Amino acid sequence: MQQQQVQRLLVLNNATDKDLVGIVTIGDVADHCHDEDLAKELVASARHYS
Repeated sequence: MQQQQVQRLLVLNNATDKDLVGIVTIGDVADHCHDEDLAKELVASARHYS
């Protein structure tokens, strides 16, 4: 995500209908990360886009 400068990923219900069901952000990934160092790196990478 950092290399492509992507902060959000759209979540679709399936490949056919493509109805939006949610959005996953870098912050969401960091919040659910069990590795504290990796979570900090994710948050730091998001700051570069502000």
